Amino acid sequence: SARAAGANGLIGVDSVVKSAPDGYTMVMTTASPVAISPAVYPKMPFDTLRDLAPVTLATTTPELLVVHPSLPPKSMKELVALAKARPGQLNIASTGSGSLPHLAMELLKVAAKVDLTHVPYNGAAPAVTALVGGQVHGMFADLPVLLPYVQSGRLRALGMASPKRASLLPDLPTMTEQGLPSVDAVNWYGVLVPAATPREIINRLRESYLKAVSDPALREKLVARGADPVANTPEQFTAYLKDDIARWARLAQSTTIKVD
Repeated sequence: SARAAGANGLIGVDSVVKSAPDGYTMVMTTASPVAISPAVYPKMPFDTLRDLAPVTLATTTPELLVVHPSLPPKSMKELVALAKARPGQLNIASTGSGSLPHLAMELLKVAAKVDLTHVPYNGAAPAVTALVGGQVHGMFADLPVLLPYVQSGRLRALGMASPKRASLLPDLPTMTEQGLPSVDAVNWYGVLVPAATPREIINRLRESYLKAVSDPALREKLVARGADPVANTPEQFTAYLKDDIARWARLAQSTTIKVD
């Protein structure tokens, strides 16, 4: 097994690409290294669709936009108005350049025609710490990461960057409901293996995951944290991955986002 760590997960995924295709080495990754990085890095150590075989999409989790409670806006309309009144003065943290939270912020900039200043951190923990401490004004991140801070009142939630409201925050409107339908950023966790892994092994791995995620206790735990269990087929995950890669490529081309 491997975890997608380092350089937006590229190091961890690349180690799997170079591993024996025997089913004993796989990666549980987010969208960043395999779907977003190809769009924003000038040179990739691997080609996602050529060098990896999708096993199953494990879970999805929407991005949530939060701000420090000292910031006046209580809705996306109010935030956009403030950003237009103070161009470039609102600092929005992310978990790193080229990460999904960064791309979600870029979607917002394009959709609302506002100038926001991106402040990248090395991971979610330091970014959230900076926001709670008032060093930045806001950030996008996975719902499970931010939920405890919203529930405790340490951060104010402004909108879900997903097609539907989150069951854990039923009163919080989506970006679409607030007039920003293109600000749609849903993170995901999926299992992939080296491309040459035999289909029999891929099927066995997928069945094992499906069995695990069918356990009511595990499903309940995932849902309680804001993750939606999926467990689809390799073909469905491949199609999902292709769509995601194409989508982020279009955004990167239109906004000239690049990461050195």
